[in-house]
Amino acid sequence: MRLPTRPVALSWLSLLTWSVAPAWFGAPASRAVPVTAWAYQLQNVDLGEVAANSTFDLIVIDYSSDGSESGEWTPGEIAAAQSSGKTLVSYISIGEAEDYRYYWDPSWTTNPPSWLGPENPDWAGNYKVRFWDPGWQAIVFDYLDRIVAQGFDGIYMDIIDAYYYWSEESPEQPNADALMVDFVVAIRSYLTSIGRPDMLVIPQNGEFILVEDDVTPALRAAYLDAIDAIGVEDLFHPGDLDENNPFGPEVDRLDMVREYRDAGKTVLSIDYLTDPALIAQYTSAAFAESFFPYATVRALDVLVDGIPSPNANVPGSTAPVEIQLECFPQPSAGRLFLDFRSTGLGDASIDLLSADGRRLRHRRAYLPSGGMQIDLSPWAEELPSGRYYLRVTQGTAEASIAVVSIR
Repeated sequence: MRLPTRPVALSWLSLLTWSVAPAWFGAPASRAVPVTAWAYQLQNVDLGEVAANSTFDLIVIDYSSDGSESGEWTPGEIAAAQSSGKTLVSYISIGEAEDYRYYWDPSWTTNPPSWLGPENPDWAGNYKVRFWDPGWQAIVFDYLDRIVAQGFDGIYMDIIDAYYYWSEESPEQPNADALMVDFVVAIRSYLTSIGRPDMLVIPQNGEFILVEDDVTPALRAAYLDAIDAIGVEDLFHPGDLDENNPFGPEVDRLDMVREYRDAGKTVLSIDYLTDPALIAQYTSAAFAESFFPYATVRALDVLVDGIPSPNANVPGSTAPVEIQLECFPQPSAGRLFLDFRSTGLGDASIDLLSADGRRLRHRRAYLPSGGMQIDLSPWAEELPSGRYYLRVTQGTAEASIAVVSIR
């Protein structure tokens, strides 16, 4: 199989500050992610159940009913599920090999190929791979051929963060970060070369790859152009438990994921929760960030009904949306929080205006029906003393409130 050519002549792109424009500014791809709510299930998948479920329109599943070659979904089965309006995205691990896949040779356990590394101590049957090696990449491209032939709408690539293992945990390849970017860009190029430029390319985790030492501005731009969304696990409820860890967003990760969102990439968030109170807390926080949340069990062996779209309209509701705002502390003195109450659902714009009405800062958020608090301290830290206004617009509804800053 011919491997795709890696892009070579990439122009240098400057990094702009978060307060002025998306931090990773580049030419965004035109591919749209058709999602209002999503689901994620890798085991015990019933495509009939998938087609009948009305609470999501995009689902990530395995390319096979049981992970094996004999269990591969047929094009007809995939098409039948898609006919219900579902977008089907296939899981594929590009940073580890799995011993139950069609490509696995049992002799590798005693006579491994040069690209095969040690077994993952946390996941029996999964093996580290030197993902930059042409031998492993040829397997991945062959795997992609199968997924394309089945008719999937996209791929959901796991173990992007394998670069960290080879550069830090087992320091064998110091520029593994740049090589992983090359690999993802090559995957996009390969899909285009075989006539599927429309396929969604979604990495899972590995969000810090954009700021690694060997990832140049040109590589950052190429990576963002190659992908359409990012999947992130355990962002709001990290911890040692399989499910129901307490709410405690990882601030550094959250800030990094916001960069993808602000660069126009869809964020598919998954936290492993079964407690209704924790799920409500999680979904509110994710919606406030304009992420698409999904809560399920870590085994990924059940199909949860799903979380309604944040933009869903209440049937029969014609009442005008009302927004009430409050901000504190006043004066802001480098810290600023916005409390709001809204009678509607949907995306909203939050603008910071000067006293004469000029827009100085802007961000999007999801305003649920009810209450929410948003930390706008990054704006307040930059404000000279003076009077400003916060304006929130949701559909045709608008509200504003004065802010006083003292430095």
